[in-house]
Amino acid sequence: MEVSAETVRRWLHEIGWIWKRAKLVAKDDDPRRIERLARIRFHYENLSAQEMMVFADELDIHLLPKVGAAWMPWTCSHDSVHMWEEILPHLSI
Repeated sequence: MEVSAETVRRWLHEIGWIWKRAKLVAKDDDPRRIERLARIRFHYENLSAQEMMVFADELDIHLLPKVGAAWMPWTCSHDSVHMWEEILPHLSI
C-alpha cells in the first residue's frame, strides 16, 4: 500500500506528533570539575598586584552538532526519538 507524504503527516498529527527540533542539552559530567574550578579560584584569589588572569573564549568552536527537525511526540523531551518503533503500531495500514 502506498500513501502520500501528506497522508503520513496527517496520521502523525492525529496521534499527537509534531515536527520540531530536538533541544540541545549541555552536559556537565566532568568528574574533576570541582577540582578544576577550585584551582582556578585559588589562582585568582592569590594574584599579586602586578598579575592578571586572562581567559580565552572558545565560542567560535562549534562543539555541538547541528540538530535537524524530526517528528516527535508532543510531550517528548528526549534528544532523539526512535520514531518508527513508536509510531508503526499506531498506524492502521
